[in-house]
Amino acid sequence: RGFYTQSNNIVVKNDLNSVKVYPNPCRSGKITFANLTNRATIKIYSISGRLVNSLEEIDGDGKYEWNTMNQENQKIARGVYFYVVKNSNGEKKTGKIAITR
Repeated sequence: RGFYTQSNNIVVKNDLNSVKVYPNPCRSGKITFANLTNRATIKIYSISGRLVNSLEEIDGDGKYEWNTMNQENQKIARGVYFYVVKNSNGEKKTGKIAITR
């Protein structure tokens, strides 16, 4: 666990143990999910459990930049959100994101 491969000078992880989400809290319009596996799904949920957006890391670079928009392409409101990252091996990583704008 924790091994990685190099893809175009970007580190791609083989598991989700090292996932980083930044900036957190987010004051701007972009959040980066880093140290992902080459394929991963990121789901963002409101505090009430409503799905806000579903994102996919498919280009193999181990990184996804989310524009903090919902599925209707609208900016999400300030508040706390949950993320769930899953990869093709069935691994899962969860956490919280704060949007302060």
